[in-house]
Formats: sequence, C-alpha cells, structure tokens
Amino acid sequence: MLLRKSWQRSHERHDGKSYQCKHTGGIPPLGYDIDPNTKKYVINEVEAKVVREIFSLYLDGYGYRRMITVLNQKGCKTKRGNTLNRHRNYFISIVTI
Repeated sequence: MLLRKSWQRSHERHDGKSYQCKHTGGIPPLGYDIDPNTKKYVINEVEAKVVREIFSLYLDGYGYRRMITVLNQKGCKTKRGNTLNRHRNYFISIVTI
C-alpha cells in the first residue's frame, strides 16, 4: 500500500511537470533545449531547421531510412553530435512532442 502511494505521488509530479511543459529528464528531443532557469523547453533554431527538413522529406514521400541518408549527407547530427543511424528514435521524439 505504501509503495503504491509513493508511486502515485511520483507519477503525479511527473505528470504535473509535463503539463507545465517542463523537462522531466533525459536528453531533450531534437529541436529543443532546456532553459536552465525555468526548466521549460525552448526551441533550438539550428536543430529546428533539421526538424522542419524531416517533416518536409516525410511530406515528399521519403521513408525514414532515405531521410537519414539525406540528412547525413547534409551533415545533420544528433543531440550528442553523432551521425544519424537507422533507429527511429529521432522521428518518434519529434512527432510525439
């Protein structure tokens, strides 16, 4: 019973931060940074251009593998500075924000 209440309080805090557009941990999605004072998401204009390019490629009918190839040829990088690879995580985090 005590464990369940603890889980509920933790879950409520996490939901509360989400509803306030505050960062809840981990690496922020591509196209966003975290304001150190407010802990809220702010647009990273350099990365936002990549996000817009992803949507543009998608609307042009590109699949995710072809998008990654095009973006790597243009020199786009992940948040950690790596080249994009065949994992869908980049696109999932962009679409779910």
